[in-house]
Amino acid sequence: MNQLLKRLELIKTSILLEDDEIVEFQVLKLSKIDLDDDVKSILQKLDSSNYASALISIEKYLTKYNGVVVYEDIELQGLKLELKTFEKQLQELSEKKLEYSNDMDEFNRLYS
Repeated sequence: MNQLLKRLELIKTSILLEDDEIVEFQVLKLSKIDLDDDVKSILQKLDSSNYASALISIEKYLTKYNGVVVYEDIELQGLKLELKTFEKQLQELSEKKLEYSNDMDEFNRLYS
């Protein structure tokens, strides 16, 4: 639910900034998750480029569900992003290690 509300906020801001590329990207992301009828209606309006009506519907939806507060540990979110970064670094280092190992094997083969 929280992800849905954040994506709708992004769409709302993107419409206000007149950035249709971000709107299209967020609509694509939203279409991959389970949605209620209100959000499906908003997506239909966005697909038909009815941005004014979609913006009003987004406002109503956000107002309706903003009273619901989902607790998220901010530190946890930061740690998740750090984990992704470290996983990428580990993958890069593992690839370098494999490359160096292959170079050493090739050298040993040539040396022999």
